[in-house]
Amino acid sequence: MSALQAAGLAYRNRHLLARAALAALLVLLLLVGLLAGLTALIAGQSGGAGAISPAGLPAGARPFLRVYEDAAAVYRVNPFLLMAVHENETDFSRSQLPGVHSGVNLAGCCAGPMQFSIAGTVSGGLGGTWAAYRNAYRRARLGRPASYPGRVASAHPSVYDSYDAIYAAANYFHALGAGPRLDQRSYQALLSYTGVPPASIPYARHDYERARELERIASQSPVRAGPGPLVAGTRARLLPNGLAAAPLAAPAAVKGMVAAANEISDRPYLLRHYPTHLDNPTYDCSSSTSHVLWGGGRFGTAPSVSGQLMSYGAPGPGRWVTIYAHSGHVFVYVAGLRFDTSRYDSGPNASESGPRWRLGPRPLTGFAVRHPPGL
Repeated sequence: MSALQAAGLAYRNRHLLARAALAALLVLLLLVGLLAGLTALIAGQSGGAGAISPAGLPAGARPFLRVYEDAAAVYRVNPFLLMAVHENETDFSRSQLPGVHSGVNLAGCCAGPMQFSIAGTVSGGLGGTWAAYRNAYRRARLGRPASYPGRVASAHPSVYDSYDAIYAAANYFHALGAGPRLDQRSYQALLSYTGVPPASIPYARHDYERARELERIASQSPVRAGPGPLVAGTRARLLPNGLAAAPLAAPAAVKGMVAAANEISDRPYLLRHYPTHLDNPTYDCSSSTSHVLWGGGRFGTAPSVSGQLMSYGAPGPGRWVTIYAHSGHVFVYVAGLRFDTSRYDSGPNASESGPRWRLGPRPLTGFAVRHPPGL
């Protein structure tokens, strides 16, 4: 073999080895990706930690917090609407009255934890309103928990199963016109859910006010995320990884807002509102700002649009938190650092779209300036 042929063979061998190494690397990356996807899927099926803090909420509601959240997100209604109805109808599936776990209620019309109207065959809850919404659980993103109050071991769907009934109620409320906010639409849906006006008015009023009370309780609990990185002083600092370090001197609410913003800083932008925050796949300017405020216990779980945030809180800049809002956009400064979906940025997030911590100035003309009271 000549020297030239030997060199060519060595080159081809190195080339083949390089290709083999590259192929092995690609296979390894694929396996890692599949494992990560499987891990995410399992985490999604288990429901994760969820966005609603159990602090202050009724003990009976706590086993169902992730179910309320997911059902509300899937059908775009308010989770506290589901919670209030569940509490009022059957004490969170704990009532032993007729019709909760078997048969029909004392009125002879309804059954199950969410008291759906049933007709025809009572066994299994066939007919009536239940017939139209009984399969709502099939759109769930949260896997059925291994145990919960009112769990039915037999075939599903069952009107007596809490999981099945909560998803069905969310679907029904959506069909009745309820949205993610506790507003007139949700109240009107309650009027129909609880009966026929005027007889249903006192029941609807009770559940509506209770839902608002439950939302207020939840909004006072800071974000579940840990405090994250901290830095000395009174101003937040943007880190090289694009996240922020909260100032040690800041109130707990401000640290909660920084943590909440860090949680969603990798989410893409999409003009769409979800009723709950932390596990959403996308955010726009108003839902991301609402989420940040919620992280400090200063907002409910239903995001406001930018025009509504023009009247949020108190007028003028705050000491720790300032919101800038007009009819088309909103962003927030937390401890001197801007969290914004617009790319006015000279920092590590300059090339990134969606909600991010931003450095550098941006135009402020035309914005209403607001702040959370006390901050």
